[in-house]
Amino acid sequence: GMTVGLEYIPGKASLGSKSRTDVASTTEDGATSDDSGTYTAKAEVSEHFTLYVEPTIYATEGIGIYAKGGVSNVKVNSLESIAKGESSSVYGDVRIWGASLGAGLRFKHSSGFLIKTEYSHTEYESVTLTSTTGNQNRIKASPESDNLRIAIGWQF
Repeated sequence: GMTVGLEYIPGKASLGSKSRTDVASTTEDGATSDDSGTYTAKAEVSEHFTLYVEPTIYATEGIGIYAKGGVSNVKVNSLESIAKGESSSVYGDVRIWGASLGAGLRFKHSSGFLIKTEYSHTEYESVTLTSTTGNQNRIKASPESDNLRIAIGWQF
């Protein structure tokens, strides 16, 4: 059998929240820099969609093994708090694409009820965000995701 599907993950998830505290410093010309304070960098992902295919081979009437491949798209919201002096930085938000591969087991009852378990790995495209203020800092990331899932559904 073959399944083609569209998956949506509702809600939001936070990524990599890190903080550091700096104190005022003196520049090369003797002036005092006003960069003191706590800098917090983090992001949030939301609106995650995946379009996938699952070719399945059934070992018995209701038990099958499948491969899974797909493309994903997710919104990455920058939630930084680094508006301090010369190092002030504000980054925009971005949507990124990813490719998924995985495998799983499917158990289907004659009534149509099914349960499946799967492992998948998604590698997203590299992201580079450049600050629109301050010293034009850049953030680079190569996001990826490993997932273990259990799904309950109805096959018709």
